[in-house]
Amino acid sequence: MKVLFALAVLLAVASCQVYPMNVGNECSTAACSRSYWYFNNTNYNYTCPKAGNSMARFRSVQGNYVLDFVAYNALASDAAVTIPLIYNPNASQNGLQYYSALQQGHNFAILNCTLAAARQYTNLCSKHALVGGKIYNNTFQNGCAFGLDAPRYAFLQQEMPLEFESSI
Repeated sequence: MKVLFALAVLLAVASCQVYPMNVGNECSTAACSRSYWYFNNTNYNYTCPKAGNSMARFRSVQGNYVLDFVAYNALASDAAVTIPLIYNPNASQNGLQYYSALQQGHNFAILNCTLAAARQYTNLCSKHALVGGKIYNNTFQNGCAFGLDAPRYAFLQQEMPLEFESSI
């Protein structure tokens, strides 16, 4: 089932569709540093994503892959963020299916947990087909990791605004 899910995500992103994702609640704001990046003339930052159903989505912007999600901000309003992603065609070697260089030596990564190489980074791979998180100091930060799962029948959905967009 995980393999079919991961394949569906890869096909959806490759065909420029919008693919909604549920975000797991495993990321700890106490254990995770804030990360910063600049994309499409906008400064973004996040510590952990807000968990919940359809709180993230993969999509294509001008031929590039992105992940949109809600950044949970304990001291301010939650904010919609967009991380540009680079597809790794050699994911079977290190488990990293998508990645993005952020500022201050941080990197964002999405692990493809259907690959054996990804399972070395986090035990969340036993529960999720994809796991998002941060890498800094050349180490995957388990305190910053979170599961990414497709809602049931998500592949049948048409592009719709994320639920959080109307509340921000």
